[in-house]
Amino acid sequence: MDDNILECTKANLEQRQNRFFVQGDPGAILAVELAAETREQVGAIAKSLEDDLRAAGLGYHYPVIWGGDQNRVWNLRKAALGLLSNIPGDAKPVAVIEDTAIDPEDLPGFVREFDTILEGHGLSAVHYAHAGSGELHLRPILNLKSVEHRRLFRVISTEVAHLVKRYGGS
Repeated sequence: MDDNILECTKANLEQRQNRFFVQGDPGAILAVELAAETREQVGAIAKSLEDDLRAAGLGYHYPVIWGGDQNRVWNLRKAALGLLSNIPGDAKPVAVIEDTAIDPEDLPGFVREFDTILEGHGLSAVHYAHAGSGELHLRPILNLKSVEHRRLFRVISTEVAHLVKRYGGS
């Protein structure tokens, strides 16, 4: 979940409560669901993952959520689509690039190139994903009341289709 989504959750009473695990104003959150035979095994896997993330210089807060509170984390993510449609103004995150699939190993490079494409058009996007499987939901923020942005809808979709193909995705 990127910062656009997280920002929307601040003003929503229900989702503000589901932010209980968020510390500060992160640029994005990676939520990882782990499973094992015992709680101790899950804890060990979580600790190993945290160690790897810290060693790579990724992140600053690594909460481990147990039990029913896990649903609150996923509810925060599920609320994203509805909350994003309430962004003030005419420009909204538009479903232009949905369910793009890239090898998870290639996601960092792909997302960087995607962002460069948008920056080249003076735009930004909402990013959310199922990163473990490489599935992305990338929604450029466009004002579809504008002739220029309707043109960019097509241009961006075409450029990103070529980018997906270059990465061997679908």
